[in-house]
Amino acid sequence: MLGFDVEELGQGSGRQPDGIATAVRNDYAIIYDAKVRGDGYSIATDDRAIREYIETHARQLRDQGVRRIYFAIVSSTFTNPDQGTLRELRETTAVESIVFLSAELLEELMVLRLREPYLNLDDIRAVFGTRDGIFRREEFNNVLPDWRDVTVDEFL
Repeated sequence: MLGFDVEELGQGSGRQPDGIATAVRNDYAIIYDAKVRGDGYSIATDDRAIREYIETHARQLRDQGVRRIYFAIVSSTFTNPDQGTLRELRETTAVESIVFLSAELLEELMVLRLREPYLNLDDIRAVFGTRDGIFRREEFNNVLPDWRDVTVDEFL
């Protein structure tokens, strides 16, 4: 829906992220993984799995000509991630940032894309490449200046 070429990986295929969203013409890809936690997702001991996902797929992405690689974790809620762990992963792997994106904000980004066809993959890159950590609603105003408090209910 956002315009990426998506390779679904996920369950049933070994230790894999849920997928890779690639924007080859825009020179970036997002390795993504969805998590379900009742009390909010925390990176905790998942850093080894994330490292493995990145190392497994970074070479393939580089061979396709992708220069920028981001990692996104999608969940309903998050606890504050350990910034030291995120920094260490970024500095020792091929990713430029590790972003925690709520399912609600991802849904609203898709609604915005449907309502505003001018929104392109270069615009969307700002969501994933701005910094490490939890991407919050307030940040939409900084990275997507034309954000208009779109809600799913309005669209439907």
